[in-house]
Amino acid sequence: MTPEKIFLNFKNKTVIIGSCNVEIDVTIILKSVYFCKLLFCQSRITILVYGNIRISVEIYKSLPNDRDYIFEFKYNRVSLFISVVDANLSFINIINDTESSLIISVRTRLGEI
Repeated sequence: MTPEKIFLNFKNKTVIIGSCNVEIDVTIILKSVYFCKLLFCQSRITILVYGNIRISVEIYKSLPNDRDYIFEFKYNRVSLFISVVDANLSFINIINDTESSLIISVRTRLGEI
C-alpha cells in the first residue's frame, strides 16, 4: 500500500511500514465469509409522516465481539441504510419517506447482519 510503503507479510504475521521503518506483529484470524443474524424491532413503533426515528433492536443470536458486521435492511416500507455495525448494536435509524404514518409491529424483521 503506497505511498506509506505498507507491506502485509501473512507468512510471518507482521506488518512492515516502510515510510516509518517499523515492523509490527499482528494476529491474523480467519473470518467466516457469510452468516446471517436476523434483526428485529423490540417494540411497536409509530413513525410520523416524513419523520425519522431511532428504534431499539435486538439481534436473534449473539455476535462475536471481535469484529465488525454489515447490517442490510430487508423491510421495504421505510428507508434504512446499509451500515457497518459491531456486536453491541442496540438501535437503528429509520426514515419514513411516505405521505402517511407508519406502524411497525413488535418483532418485525427489519434486516439481517
